[in-house]
Amino acid sequence: MHLSFVTQLPSSRSCLHPLRGSQHPSPPPSHFPQLRSVTPALQHPIFCCTLSLPLQFPPAMADEPEDESRSPAWRYMVFSPDRLRMSCPGAECMYKGRAVNITRGARHIYNCAAARTAQPALIVDLERYNAARAAKRAGLGVAGAAGAAVRAAVGAVSSEETERWKVKFATAMYKHGLAFNLFYNPTWRDVLLDISGGRFAGPGNRHEVGGRLLIGAAGTSDGQVSERMAGARTCGVSIDGMTSVTHKGVYNIIVYLPLALYLASFRLGADRSTAQNLLVELTQGLQARLAARYGGAALSDWADPGHTRENQLALCWIWGLVTDNPTPMRLMRRLAVDAKVCLFSYGCAAHAGNLVAKDLALIEPFKSALRDSVAVGVFFTRSTRAGALLARNAQQLRNAGAKIGSLELYSRTRWVGEAATITSVLANLLALRRTLADNRHEPPAARIRILPRVETIIDSPTTEQSLAKCVPFLKALASSVAVLEADAAPLSSAVGIFSALRLCLDQSFAELPVAARSSIQGSLGRRLSLIQDPLLVLAFYLDPFWCPVRQRVAAMQWDGTTLPTLRGRAVEFLAGDDASYSLRLSRDLAAFLTYAEQLPVAFAGRDLHPAQWWVLMGEPFPTLRVVALRLFALPPSAAGGERAIKTAKLVHTAVRNRLDPAKADMQTRIMFNSAQLARADIIASYGRSCAEHMLLERLGMAAVDQAPAAPPAPADGTEGAGEEDYAGDIEEVAPAAFDAIVEGVVNGDDNE
Repeated sequence: MHLSFVTQLPSSRSCLHPLRGSQHPSPPPSHFPQLRSVTPALQHPIFCCTLSLPLQFPPAMADEPEDESRSPAWRYMVFSPDRLRMSCPGAECMYKGRAVNITRGARHIYNCAAARTAQPALIVDLERYNAARAAKRAGLGVAGAAGAAVRAAVGAVSSEETERWKVKFATAMYKHGLAFNLFYNPTWRDVLLDISGGRFAGPGNRHEVGGRLLIGAAGTSDGQVSERMAGARTCGVSIDGMTSVTHKGVYNIIVYLPLALYLASFRLGADRSTAQNLLVELTQGLQARLAARYGGAALSDWADPGHTRENQLALCWIWGLVTDNPTPMRLMRRLAVDAKVCLFSYGCAAHAGNLVAKDLALIEPFKSALRDSVAVGVFFTRSTRAGALLARNAQQLRNAGAKIGSLELYSRTRWVGEAATITSVLANLLALRRTLADNRHEPPAARIRILPRVETIIDSPTTEQSLAKCVPFLKALASSVAVLEADAAPLSSAVGIFSALRLCLDQSFAELPVAARSSIQGSLGRRLSLIQDPLLVLAFYLDPFWCPVRQRVAAMQWDGTTLPTLRGRAVEFLAGDDASYSLRLSRDLAAFLTYAEQLPVAFAGRDLHPAQWWVLMGEPFPTLRVVALRLFALPPSAAGGERAIKTAKLVHTAVRNRLDPAKADMQTRIMFNSAQLARADIIASYGRSCAEHMLLERLGMAAVDQAPAAPPAPADGTEGAGEEDYAGDIEEVAPAAFDAIVEGVVNGDDNE
């Protein structure tokens, strides 16, 4: 059946939907002049009805009066003669689109630098339009006294001042990792308009905050980083990888001056993470950011054979490349040295310390102590009823004056955190035994089913002694790794701490069996050999703080080689074929070693950063002084990359998982670098840690006029993860299954 009827369009801005009968916005008909001559009889394709529509359109847009509800983008976009296509007014911009998508065009010209150059009044009009819309949405209205007052106030502020406010506000958002659209809502606009007297409604929508404002803030931040790097003698570089919230691999490039700064990041995409691919991306990232310093030259130009060896070392800006110790990273380090991207490379000393702690999990008595502690910790942190009963007893004992902490499970990304697990179980042993006693006095129906293995561990009279004998060395190792991860930690600390720990095992930690101490010494030697480079040993010899230690480790073997031998190889590597430079370098080194051996234990400047010591007191050794200052600008670990990863996780969260990777990288750089650049001079404020003083004290080398150093803080073991928050009926698990859970936690295979 055919139905014919005549209807009048309700307005020029809406049309009748043929299926739902509702009104929906449509583009101004002035953009479609050919529709003015269309026969007003339309055949509906579904209902087979003829719609006779005497179409009435308003005049062309150019003749229409100004309307505050319409975006100024209509006036600035360039339209085709038939008004169906639009393009950007910028001369160099290639943006084109359909006229019906004018909203997209408005977003484009708002962020397009070419459009702003071609139309200087564009930003002013858009700002006024957005301010009027913000006032309207905030309930102030565009008509009436309140709206007029707001418009008058907005007009009283120059566009330059408003832009400055927006940039400053948006930059503060980036520095704190806030979402781009956080302040783009009626509540915050109302607040900002109220406190600004109607002059500022916020930084804008997510397209603006995440667009031109973000690009400008990232450029400013990168410029500050470049300015800071321009004044540095040399730098170290680290590369570290992570898996983002979208399960994509991301690598960051950190430069150390020694202040750690986020330089760049890259993604391999479908390419494999081979050593060659990593080196290509690393070189491209460094070349792009360091082009200004090198004047566009390649990173390897410092190795030009036409320069003397001393000049080559002076021209080489990237002296050290440090990474973790997976096989692709180790191969990439070698390729980087061969390609002359850096002078030398070495492994992360903090990672090596964590691997030593991993080896301890296979050595008695650490093996039994760790598994017993994890068994107790897993049960009481994952059983709701048992955990609640333990918490009640622990609080009662605290009220009585006992020192009772909380149970902690160490992070599987930080093996040295096992000291925290063993220490926490040892500190909670009284509360654990009281919990077992209270549970046994409960009626059988209300009694918690505690696994026999857990009961045996807690009730055993030898548990306290077996746990206590492991704690001192684990705490020393954990605090030593924390020193290596600290900001401004000198390169010499890598060999110095490992050497001091080996010496301490000879004459200290008597509570450990001789076989255990021998195994630990072997682990320390193997793990240091994986990361060691001769220049690390040279840095150890150039640090006056470690002078008492190096006099006692001269004959100690490290993977079949002594430290003096490695020191000689470092001098040969630095001098190359330049005999004159080799002679001057060797003479300065011999004179310095003679001078350092005569220093008292409590010499002046003992706690200074070695770089500062060489600035103040290195004038008698001019050739060696240049080398020392460059070596002590390098970090012993790649901890800066780990901190950058944590910052990235604050920006690219599960809630913001659709954030564009490029924008996430820019905001991460702003957030990380702004915090670093705001810090005081880390070299001037550096002081030797309590852990290093404790190691010397165990060796009988403590300063006579110095008060005993405070004991190292207990390792919290929370790096990378916190306590297990799983609360289930683990008391119902079979003993065999529980043993598998414990081994999974110890070996890092637990998915909870």
